[in-house]
Amino acid sequence: MPTYNRAHLISRAIESVLSQDFKDFELIVVDDGSVDNTKEVVTSFQDPRVIYIKQENKGVAAARNTGLRLAKGRYITYCDDDDTLFPDTLSTMASYLDHHPEIGLVYGDVIRKPIKGLSAPGYPDRAVDFRCVDFNKERLEVDCFLRVPGTMHRKECLKTAGLWDEDEILAKYGCSDLDFWLRVADDWRFAHIPQIVARAYVHTSNFLHRRNDILTRIYIARKRLKKFKQISNGNHVAPYLGYYSRLFQILFWISEDHSKKGEAFCKKIVEAAGEFASLDRENFEIWLTLCFCFHTQGDKEKAIEAGEKGLVLLPSHFEFSRFGYLDDVPPLWMRNTCTFLAQALAEKGEMGLALRCAEKAPEFSKAIQAEPERTKTKLWFNYFRGKWKS
Repeated sequence: MPTYNRAHLISRAIESVLSQDFKDFELIVVDDGSVDNTKEVVTSFQDPRVIYIKQENKGVAAARNTGLRLAKGRYITYCDDDDTLFPDTLSTMASYLDHHPEIGLVYGDVIRKPIKGLSAPGYPDRAVDFRCVDFNKERLEVDCFLRVPGTMHRKECLKTAGLWDEDEILAKYGCSDLDFWLRVADDWRFAHIPQIVARAYVHTSNFLHRRNDILTRIYIARKRLKKFKQISNGNHVAPYLGYYSRLFQILFWISEDHSKKGEAFCKKIVEAAGEFASLDRENFEIWLTLCFCFHTQGDKEKAIEAGEKGLVLLPSHFEFSRFGYLDDVPPLWMRNTCTFLAQALAEKGEMGLALRCAEKAPEFSKAIQAEPERTKTKLWFNYFRGKWKS
């Protein structure tokens, strides 16, 4: 349990752990340099299972790592100082791991609950059920659907995954959990228990309201792609087809939520697309994604240049990965990009490439559910075929 200046909240979290019907555990509270009376609050619990450690302020990931280095148990679970566990959380998840030796990490569902008087403006003034989905590794690459207080993993997982990343950007903005889950999932199977196991309290001082997902997601994606490049066979680096368009769609969505810094964030997004294209040069999706990014920023020449590189790599047959999350985004992005390229190339007089784009656009549209979109693409296709014939 990492904590920092949460003396007013931590008692509830500790009580929820001590109230477990599973009794054989140790609760390691790591005080990350608090200057309030956190020590007095924690040490007031006269229970030998509560271990209090204080360190200089290094961030939540460093605090978790301190606890992990001291942990003696076979299983590890997390409860932040502003969250609570249900009385049967430990017994439920430990029992599952006991009976499923092939599973490395198990997770349950979480309730998000605002703290009255401390929650951010605009957040629902009620508890919100956060129902997780059954595990899908491809989805986890772009969507963190696990929640920290609702997970338990074998200590053995640390041998392959390592400890939590203490990088400054994650320490400042959050998302170190996504980075850690991904590294664990590289070597271990996950399982979902469809049961509410924890409450995550929402207030103005936790990461839910102050993290910058754009910088952290780019940081994590960069780490992942460099890892994939090391183990790739010289072809595509991305984990699956449809990865880039999903990732960058999410990044642009987040940039809209930060309207005051939107322009600066969009620049970071375009820079990341360029960097990833240099890592995954043989993947048509990243080049067409880079084309899309340049196009959104009004840089037509660079958009065309990136798009042409993608067209050269475009295979005759391909299928985007589908797993029930943003499934329409990859074909929609590629369709829109081909439509833009067809028009831009036709204006430059490059009618051969323009026709190729116009022919490919309907292929992308086949994977899009909205029938009007297919009709729109068909019109573009007929328009450019007519110009080519003339």
